Amino acid sequence: MPKVKEKKTRVHDKVAMQGIQFNKDFGQHILKNPLIIQAIVDKGCIRPTDTVLEIGPGTGNMTVKILEQAKKVIACEIDPRLVITLIFIPRLGLQEVPPEFDIKDLIDTVLTEANFATSRARTMDLDDFVLLLATFNKHGIHFA
Repeated sequence: MPKVKEKKTRVHDKVAMQGIQFNKDFGQHILKNPLIIQAIVDKGCIRPTDTVLEIGPGTGNMTVKILEQAKKVIACEIDPRLVITLIFIPRLGLQEVPPEFDIKDLIDTVLTEANFATSRARTMDLDDFVLLLATFNKHGIHFA
């Protein structure tokens, strides 16, 4: 009879204390190795004047390292259970997103309006890119 290996899962200590199970449908994987985090941040070539958009900061392990190098971090976390852990990060301003806000629908609207719904970034020229940014701005999505 073959041995059955028990699947081992690593749980982030801070999150485990709160009893949070990660939602793989959101792509939740908590990055906690400090060497990997630092390598990723270093490859970003972040300057002290930069504003960084971090999608899915999770427990904020990388957010803290980014804040050491950037002027500002805008962190977008969809999981309210993990937002609670971000409250304790100094210099990270938190703002609640209204429940009716749907970024996917908004982006689809912008891409359709600008006639880029079927385009790919590699086929865009500078004029296309500026038009797309202007359309995002018109709909309240601003890039710094």
